[in-house]
Amino acid sequence: MKPNKPVSFFNWSLTRVLTFLLATHLASCATGKESARAPKESVVTSAENTLVLNSLRENYRPYQSLSATFSLKGKVAGGELAYTGNLTSTPEKFYVLLKDLIFLSPFFSLTVTGTEVTQKDFLQDKTEIIPLNDYRWVQVLGKNFPFMFFLPMLQGYPPEEFFLTATEFRSEGENSGSFRYKSAWFAAIATVKNGIVEKIQYRDETTGDITVFSFSGNAGKNDRYFPARIVIQKPDASEFIDIRFTTTKVSMPVP
Repeated sequence: MKPNKPVSFFNWSLTRVLTFLLATHLASCATGKESARAPKESVVTSAENTLVLNSLRENYRPYQSLSATFSLKGKVAGGELAYTGNLTSTPEKFYVLLKDLIFLSPFFSLTVTGTEVTQKDFLQDKTEIIPLNDYRWVQVLGKNFPFMFFLPMLQGYPPEEFFLTATEFRSEGENSGSFRYKSAWFAAIATVKNGIVEKIQYRDETTGDITVFSFSGNAGKNDRYFPARIVIQKPDASEFIDIRFTTTKVSMPVP
């Protein structure tokens, strides 16, 4: 059952910032509203679907560890945002730290393991531990999003929903197409080009609001893709969050 309100990281617009971060990343178009671009449709065979899925699995192969630094700028609720941060991820743990852009002092951190989420507000010297099963909704640009849909994206993987057999696929060329997923709470279309997720248009089925997630560049190594830039914005671009990864290291398992 959908809770009445999302778990928030902390007060003010930074809540939406990290929320975005935690809700980061990978795929495109959404359903409904004129702002959603209709993709080119064609008759799709299971072989085409399998080909694109295999390309996704190859470009987003499981890694041993991921570490990155990033800059974050944006405009949310009329306020300007400017932060820097660090992100690390392994199969067992995900960690993100936001820091003041000028003094580089820690501001907020979030740690996710297989069983719990730990968030720390350095300004108030406050730490909160929440069971992962209860950490269901986060906010991006003032809108609620399911945490477990976006967490894989921030870790550098496509959302698991796009690999389900019930998810609709539409071919748009070699190793390219769109995956359409719909639940009671949201609908999303992941646009894939050459085996890479380029954009996600996400629609809240309750409010009809659309949020656009765009991914560009490749900061990964060892032929393992990781975006160099993530931009999250409303369709009219009145509010946005722009994250650019300045250093990224992806370590793959030893064959």
